[in-house]
Amino acid sequence: ITIQGMETTFTALFVLISAVSLYKSRLKLSLISSTVSMLLRPDTLIFFLFMYGFYIRKNKIKDLLYNGFFLTILPLSIWFIWRVSYYGYILPNAFYVKSATSIMYYFQSMVTLSSFIAFLLPIIIFTLPFLFYVDKSIMKRTMPLVLGTVFFLILHLFIRPVQGYFWRFKTPVLGVILAILIIIISESSFSFNVNMNWKKYLLLTLIFIITISP
Repeated sequence: ITIQGMETTFTALFVLISAVSLYKSRLKLSLISSTVSMLLRPDTLIFFLFMYGFYIRKNKIKDLLYNGFFLTILPLSIWFIWRVSYYGYILPNAFYVKSATSIMYYFQSMVTLSSFIAFLLPIIIFTLPFLFYVDKSIMKRTMPLVLGTVFFLILHLFIRPVQGYFWRFKTPVLGVILAILIIIISESSFSFNVNMNWKKYLLLTLIFIITISP
């Protein structure tokens, strides 16, 4: 599926909706959004495998399997079966073209990943102190999002960077990373003890910084 070059933007949107919905225990909306994401970008499968995989460890597996079959597995199976019968291969052609085939491409992928992390590092460092003031239950709820993000980024060490694309392959999880940081800040008990809702101003500042960043 393609939307005239907008598939990455739409994928990032639906990955974010899926992750936040799971955090808020809205499983059906999360599954529907993940299905759309995987139709747009099949590589997001690795994100959802680890996200839902960790979710199963802490929640009832029956609801996930039942809803997951009808809302995700069945629609994707129908789509990919049709795709194989029509095109002759299961994944988009771009996946085979961009797969890393030599050690040189792995180094190039590490450069783009390092640049992506460096871009977020100041905000991540700024958020770290708030971790000491966040309840453990909140951290457990965000862990599926964290694991999905980490393994999604690891997957892209094996995808060849394409000139002019740079962070495009990492973009689907950018919103999730920011959501995790915002959850940590907003749910922390840290306070300056001043007569203003300083967290709202802080979150608005965070969003503004991300918006104007290159």
